[in-house]
Amino acid sequence: MAWKNTIAVDIDTSRKDSPIQIQKPENFNAEMSEQEWRESIVDDMATLCEGLCTLIHVAEQQGLKSSPDSLRDCIKHLQDGFADSSYKGLTNEQFKKDK
Repeated sequence: MAWKNTIAVDIDTSRKDSPIQIQKPENFNAEMSEQEWRESIVDDMATLCEGLCTLIHVAEQQGLKSSPDSLRDCIKHLQDGFADSSYKGLTNEQFKKDK
Protein backbone atom coordinates (compact mmCIF):
# COMPACT_ATOMS: atom_id res chain seq x y z
CA MET A 1 0.00 0.00 0.00
CA ALA A 2 1.48 3.34 -1.05
CA TRP A 3 1.36 6.30 1.27
CA LYS A 4 2.15 9.88 0.45
CA ASN A 5 2.22 12.99 2.58
CA THR A 6 3.89 16.31 1.96
CA ILE A 7 4.50 19.12 4.42
CA ALA A 8 6.80 22.10 4.41
CA VAL A 9 8.43 23.47 7.56
CA ASP A 10 9.48 27.12 7.29
CA ILE A 11 11.43 28.72 10.14
CA ASP A 12 12.02 32.45 9.90
CA THR A 13 12.78 34.06 13.27
CA SER A 14 12.39 37.54 11.77
CA ARG A 15 8.63 36.83 11.49
CA LYS A 16 7.38 38.00 14.87
CA ASP A 17 3.81 36.70 14.54
CA SER A 18 4.63 33.14 13.44
CA PRO A 19 8.34 32.25 13.22
CA ILE A 20 7.55 28.59 12.54
CA GLN A 21 5.05 27.71 9.82
CA ILE A 22 4.03 24.20 8.81
CA GLN A 23 2.12 24.10 5.55
CA LYS A 24 0.82 21.82 2.84
CA PRO A 25 1.69 22.58 -0.77
CA GLU A 26 -1.09 24.26 -2.72
CA ASN A 27 -3.76 21.79 -3.83
CA PHE A 28 -2.31 18.93 -1.75
CA ASN A 29 -5.38 17.19 -0.36
CA ALA A 30 -7.42 20.24 -1.37
CA GLU A 31 -10.59 18.15 -1.27
CA MET A 32 -10.25 17.34 2.44
CA SER A 33 -13.08 18.06 4.80
CA GLU A 34 -12.24 19.90 8.01
CA GLN A 35 -12.48 16.63 9.95
CA GLU A 36 -10.13 14.87 7.51
CA TRP A 37 -7.74 17.81 7.73
CA ARG A 38 -7.77 17.64 11.55
CA GLU A 39 -7.08 13.89 11.45
CA SER A 40 -4.22 14.41 8.98
CA ILE A 41 -2.26 16.20 11.70
CA VAL A 42 -1.27 12.77 13.07
CA ASP A 43 0.01 11.83 9.61
CA ASP A 44 1.96 15.10 9.52
CA MET A 45 3.61 14.25 12.85
CA ALA A 46 4.57 10.82 11.48
CA THR A 47 5.98 12.46 8.35
CA LEU A 48 8.10 14.86 10.42
CA CYS A 49 9.36 11.98 12.59
CA GLU A 50 10.27 9.88 9.56
CA GLY A 51 12.07 12.83 7.98
CA LEU A 52 13.94 13.46 11.22
CA CYS A 53 14.97 9.79 11.43
CA THR A 54 16.32 10.01 7.90
CA LEU A 55 18.28 13.18 8.70
CA ILE A 56 19.72 11.58 11.84
CA HIS A 57 20.88 8.53 9.84
CA VAL A 58 22.41 10.72 7.12
CA ALA A 59 24.26 12.83 9.71
CA GLU A 60 25.75 9.67 11.21
CA GLN A 61 26.64 8.19 7.81
CA GLN A 62 28.40 11.42 6.89
CA GLY A 63 30.33 11.45 10.18
CA LEU A 64 28.66 14.67 11.33
CA LYS A 65 26.98 13.47 14.52
CA SER A 66 26.24 10.09 16.03
CA SER A 67 22.65 8.86 15.97
CA PRO A 68 22.52 8.45 19.79
CA ASP A 69 23.73 12.05 20.25
CA SER A 70 21.18 13.36 17.72
CA LEU A 71 18.39 11.38 19.36
CA ARG A 72 19.35 12.67 22.80
CA ASP A 73 19.41 16.27 21.55
CA CYS A 74 16.04 15.91 19.79
CA ILE A 75 14.39 14.42 22.86
CA LYS A 76 15.84 17.16 25.07
CA HIS A 77 14.58 19.82 22.67
CA LEU A 78 11.07 18.35 22.75
CA GLN A 79 11.10 17.93 26.52
CA ASP A 80 12.29 21.51 27.03
CA GLY A 81 9.53 22.78 24.75
CA PHE A 82 6.79 20.89 26.57
CA ALA A 83 8.14 21.50 30.08
CA ASP A 84 7.69 25.25 29.64
CA SER A 85 3.99 26.04 29.18
CA SER A 86 4.87 29.48 27.79
CA TYR A 87 7.02 28.00 25.00
CA LYS A 88 5.73 29.17 21.62
CA GLY A 89 8.60 28.15 19.37
CA LEU A 90 12.14 29.34 18.88
CA THR A 91 13.22 32.89 19.49
CA ASN A 92 15.90 34.36 17.26
CA GLU A 93 18.51 33.92 20.02
CA GLN A 94 17.54 30.30 20.74
CA PHE A 95 17.59 29.39 17.07
CA LYS A 96 21.08 30.79 16.62
CA LYS A 97 22.28 29.06 19.81
CA ASP A 98 20.88 25.66 18.73
CA LYS A 99 22.68 25.76 15.36
